Amino acid sequence: MKSVRYLTNEQLIFQLRKQGLIIDSDKRAEKLFNEIGYHKLILGYRKPFVAECVPKEYLPNVGIDDICFLYRFDKELKELLLKNICAIEVTFKTQFSNFVSSVFGLGLENYLDVQFYQDIKTRSGVLRFAKCRENIIKALQKNTRHRCLKHFDVAVDSIPFWTLSTVLSFGDMTSLYSHLLPKYQSQIAKYWRINYVFLKSALDILRMYRNACAHNEVVFDFKTMGFNLKTKQIRKLYKMFNISSTEEKYENGTDNLLAVIFIFKVMLPKEDFKVFMEQYNSILKELKKIKNENALAKILEILNVPKDVDKLVAYKFQPK
Repeated sequence: MKSVRYLTNEQLIFQLRKQGLIIDSDKRAEKLFNEIGYHKLILGYRKPFVAECVPKEYLPNVGIDDICFLYRFDKELKELLLKNICAIEVTFKTQFSNFVSSVFGLGLENYLDVQFYQDIKTRSGVLRFAKCRENIIKALQKNTRHRCLKHFDVAVDSIPFWTLSTVLSFGDMTSLYSHLLPKYQSQIAKYWRINYVFLKSALDILRMYRNACAHNEVVFDFKTMGFNLKTKQIRKLYKMFNISSTEEKYENGTDNLLAVIFIFKVMLPKEDFKVFMEQYNSILKELKKIKNENALAKILEILNVPKDVDKLVAYKFQPK
């Protein structure tokens, strides 16, 4: 078992200089470690800056400021993604609520009736609707003081779905959507003029990115392991950037930032997507201040976003 010991800021700075990282000011480095944390800043973002043959040795002319450029880019990327994912979440909950309330009825016993839902078969087993329903009831019972529930007696009153949706998490709502019978999923997906298969996979991708952003994980290299975007309906977008496929299955751009950008193109209002791309390009411009070209090339490769991604803004995507 590898031994672990605590190092002071002075010891950490000495160690980093020994590994080849340029640190012009001890005071500035200590300030960064105190505010951000050595492990968050260095261990979280050093990978593109170190030599592949000697993992703990930094590339030539790499300074702590370069790592900070990547950290700040990642921080601003999280804020940008989270803002737009939350906008889609609000619209999704609204469309879900409108459909359920108008078709299934207003009380729990109506819109959680088993006749509208299905169990889901997965590689690891079967996800039971009964368990999903149980989790929703528990969420209600735990949030009786929520401002939208305080006027209801959870045990007695018929709580309308639009009120329930304000209490449930994005994960709860996507889970419930997945349990709907396909004919009902399709009705909700029509708002975006997409099919339910794409929407269901898009929601899973967005949910995982939302959690990563909210929990302050590193996202520039984040992948939604086990969840991939269903690409059949948007294969024109992949072909636009010459992304190759095998039997119409794309290995690239289905579980990372590029997948999120494609989802934004399809699900965000036109003007919102335009603003997103402008803001993304703005923070990318700051990232390109990194001096070491090899390190910058590594980061752009990891991001996996085409240089000409801007052409998505003008492209008139027509979902089938």
